[in-house]
Amino acid sequence: MTLGEKLHFDFKGIKQNAAEERSFFSTLSISFLIVSIISSVLLTTLLAAVFIRSMTQSVRNNTQQLLSQTNYAIEKINEDANRLEGFLFTNNGIMSYLSLPEPSVSGIVQAQLEVNKMLITMPYVQSVYLYNARIDNMYCSDTGHQVPLDSVKDQEMFARLEDPSFAESYDGRPLPGQLDESTEAAEVITYYYFIGSGAVDNRQSAIIVNFDISVLIDPISSIRNLSFDSASNFILLDSSDTFLTGVLNLDISDEKGWAEEALKTADSPDFYVSVDGKTYLKTGTDNNSYGWTLLNFTPLSSIFQNYLFIMLMCLLVMILVLIISWFICRRFAKQLNQPLEALSHIVKGKNPKDNRTFETKEFRTIMETVTSLYENNEQLRSLQHKSRYSLIQSTLNDLITDHHLAPPQQVHQDLEYLGLTYLETGKLCMTVFKMDNYRQVLSSHSSDEMWALRFSVVNIVEELGSASFTCSAFSHDDDKFILLTACPPDDDLVAFENHLLELFKTVQENISKYLHFTMTAAYSPVFQGTEQLPMYYRRTADALHLKMRYGHEAVIDPYQSDEIQPEVFQFSAKYFSQLCDQLAAGQFEAAWEVYEKLTDHLFEADYNDITATVVRLAHGVYERLSEKYPMLQEPLMNSMKLVIAGLEDAEVREDIDNLSKNFFRKACEEIQQIKENPAQQKAPLLVARIIEIIEEEYADPTLCLAGIAEKIGLSSNYTGHIFKQHTQKSVAQYLLDVRMDKVAYYIQNTNLPLTKILEKVGLEKNNYFYTRFKNYFGMSLGDYRQKFQAKGNE
Repeated sequence: MTLGEKLHFDFKGIKQNAAEERSFFSTLSISFLIVSIISSVLLTTLLAAVFIRSMTQSVRNNTQQLLSQTNYAIEKINEDANRLEGFLFTNNGIMSYLSLPEPSVSGIVQAQLEVNKMLITMPYVQSVYLYNARIDNMYCSDTGHQVPLDSVKDQEMFARLEDPSFAESYDGRPLPGQLDESTEAAEVITYYYFIGSGAVDNRQSAIIVNFDISVLIDPISSIRNLSFDSASNFILLDSSDTFLTGVLNLDISDEKGWAEEALKTADSPDFYVSVDGKTYLKTGTDNNSYGWTLLNFTPLSSIFQNYLFIMLMCLLVMILVLIISWFICRRFAKQLNQPLEALSHIVKGKNPKDNRTFETKEFRTIMETVTSLYENNEQLRSLQHKSRYSLIQSTLNDLITDHHLAPPQQVHQDLEYLGLTYLETGKLCMTVFKMDNYRQVLSSHSSDEMWALRFSVVNIVEELGSASFTCSAFSHDDDKFILLTACPPDDDLVAFENHLLELFKTVQENISKYLHFTMTAAYSPVFQGTEQLPMYYRRTADALHLKMRYGHEAVIDPYQSDEIQPEVFQFSAKYFSQLCDQLAAGQFEAAWEVYEKLTDHLFEADYNDITATVVRLAHGVYERLSEKYPMLQEPLMNSMKLVIAGLEDAEVREDIDNLSKNFFRKACEEIQQIKENPAQQKAPLLVARIIEIIEEEYADPTLCLAGIAEKIGLSSNYTGHIFKQHTQKSVAQYLLDVRMDKVAYYIQNTNLPLTKILEKVGLEKNNYFYTRFKNYFGMSLGDYRQKFQAKGNE
C-alpha cells in the first residue's frame, strides 16, 4: 500500500467515524440546549429574587443610614451646645460684658474678640448675641454692632427676652428661628443661655447662639446624592411637631404645600401614606436627645421602577445565556470537524488556517508541528527580505559614490545575486529626489521617525516605478533618494521621458499626501555602464540647485543645467546705487522694486554664485547705510548676519527674497525712526557732550541723568536711550565707572585718606560704597590698597 493510499484510507475511516457520531452529537446538542434553557430560566428567577431582595435591603439600609446620620448630627449639636455653654459661662470677657452696669467700649471690644475666637473654631455657628439687661443693649456678632434690644430685627427673639415667663420655662432645647418665607422652614436653631444675676424689670441677661440648620440636613443631601435613591423626601420636626427643615425632591414645585400635607401624616401609624395625590413609603425615628422626629417619604413608583428594571435586566441575562449556549453548541459541532479539516490541509500541502488546540494528542502534535513550520518560514522570509534590502542599499550606494573596491567580476556576481544585472547590460536613467525644507522636516521628527520616513519614501518610489519600469530605489545621504531606471529597448527616448515625468508627478503627489512633505526631482540623460554612475550622480545632484529658480516640487531635466550662466554674475552699479538711495530715504516699496530689477537675471547663475552675490549685495548695502547713518551700524550688522546665516537653509528664490526683504524692511524702519526724530542724527555729538559733562562735573555728588538732560535741553528718557544705544551703558553706569577709575587713581598715586578721595570724586562713604568697590574691582578696598602698596615698595 502506497503512502497516498494509506492516507486516503485513514481519512476515509475518519470521515466514516465522523458521520457515525453526527447523529449522536445532534441528540447531545438538543439535550444540552434544553438543559441550557431550563438552567437559564432557573438562573434568571434566582437572580431576580436576589436582585429584588438586595434592592429592598439597600433601600432600607440607605434610609436607616440617613436617619442615623441625622440623629448623630442632632446629638453632636447637643454635645457642642453643652460644651459651648461651659465655654461662654467661664469666659471672663463675655461675662464681664454681660455684667457691665453702663456701656463700655473696652468691654464690647473684649467680648467681640472672645466671640470671634469661638466662631473660628465652630464654623457651623451662624451668629452669637450677647444681651445685657442692665444697659438694655445687645451685641450682634453678624453685624459687629451693639444696639438696644428694641432695635433687634428678630422680633421673635425680642419677644422671648421681654417675656419673664420664657426664661423660667425654657428647658434648654433649641428653638427654630429665621423662618424662610417661601417654605416656612427654619434657617437656624437657637439656644438661649440666661444669666441669673443682673436682672432688670424681670428681664435677664442672656447669651443667644444660632446654629446653622444646614448642619442637620447636609449629611442627608450628601448621602442621598451619592446613592441611587435620590427620589426620597426628608422632613425634620421638633418635639412639638413644628416643621424645622427638609430635603425634598427637585420634582416637587410647591415645597411649602407638600410639607404641610406631609405634616398631616406625621402622627399616622400607617407605613403607606398619600401626600399630594401620591403614595409614599413612610419611615421615621425620634431617637435623639431632643425628641425631634425625622420622617422619610420614599415614592412607591420609584421602588417599582427599580423592580421593573431588575426584571428587565434578568430577562436580558436569560436571553444572553441562551445565545451563549447556542454558540457553545455550534462551536462544539465545528470542533468535531476541525481535525478532518486540518488533516485535509496537510494532505493538500496547505498551511492550516489557524492554530487550535484539539483534544486528541495526535492531532494536537500535527497542528503544533505545522504551525511551527509556518512561523519559521515567515520569519525566514522576513529576514531574507531585510537582508536583501540592506545589501541592495549598500551595494548601490557604493556604486554611485565610486567606493566599490571589489574587482569587476565580484561586482558582477553581487549584482547577479541581487537580481540587478540590468544595471550592467541596458541603458539607464538616474533620478535624484531631494527633500524640500529638510531642516524643518528634521526638526519636527525624531531619529526613529526619520528612518521610517526614508524607508517609506524608498518603498513608495520603488513600488510606483516598478509598475512601469525595471528599477531600483535606495536612499543616499540624509535627504536624497535615487531611482535607477532601465530604459526599455523598444521604446523611443521621448516616450520614455514622458513616462518618467508621469512617474515623478505621481511620486510627488503620494509623498505630499501621505508623508506631508515635498520633494524636488532631477534626472540624468540616458547612459550605459555602472562605471558612469558616480559621474552622473554628481551632475544630477548639482542640477538640484536649480530649484533655486524653479521652486519646490520641481522636476529638473538634464537640459535645464545648460541654461546656467558660466560667468560670475555682476549686478548693475546703477541699480545698486538707486537701491541704496531708496533705502537711505526709508522707502521700502521703492527699494524693493529696484531690488527686483537688480536681481532680474541673478537666478540664472550658478547656486554658489547666487549666494555669493547676495552676500556681496547685503554687505554693500550695510557699508553705504552705515556711512550715512553711523548710529545704525550695529543693527545693520546684526541684520546682515541674519541674511548670511539664512543662506544655509535657502533652497528656492522665495527664500532669498524673504531674507533680502526682511533686511531691507528692518533698515527702512530704523531709518524712518531717525527721520521722525531728527535729534537722533546728532546722537554722536550728544553722546560726546554727555561724556564731556561727566568728565568735567563727576566730582559733584548731585550729578545725575536728569541734571545732564537739563543741561543739553532734552528729556531724561531720550537722553538715557541715546547714550545707551551708542555706548552700551547707562548714564549712571558710565558715571560710576568714571568715579571708580578716579578712586583707583587717587589710591595708587596719592596718600589721601578715603574720605578726601570720595569728596573729590562725588561719592559718599557708606557700606554701599564698599560693596560697589568690591563688585567693580573684584577685591575689597583693603586688599586693593595692600596690592598697590606692595607694588610701590618693590
